Amino acid sequence: MANNVPGKAEATIIVNGKECKLGVTKKKKKSPVDEEKQNADPLTRLGFGICAYRDIVKAMAWSFVLFSLFMIPQFKIYASGTAYANLAESMKSNENRMLGNLGYSSVNCLTMPVEIGSY
Repeated sequence: MANNVPGKAEATIIVNGKECKLGVTKKKKKSPVDEEKQNADPLTRLGFGICAYRDIVKAMAWSFVLFSLFMIPQFKIYASGTAYANLAESMKSNENRMLGNLGYSSVNCLTMPVEIGSY
């Protein structure tokens, strides 16, 4: 039997018909990420899942910014309506920039038949 570590003797046992050596240390696995990448971005040491999560959150944030920019012309179209013109200023907050300002937000039907009665 050969000694890998000075002062330690190696023992061999048979497990399921295979010869296994006791006391042999395994080599450390080499990291799949280069040392330069690990130094540049410390999150790479935590694994692929953390890096993928960060990339997805970053993409979602940029998508939100992009879609918000796309909505600016739509808000200007909504603001051109006059449905909330008679509303008191204390009750207005963002209503002028919403779809209801175009005039289709009435709760009551204007052409209610007489047979139904009033509410």
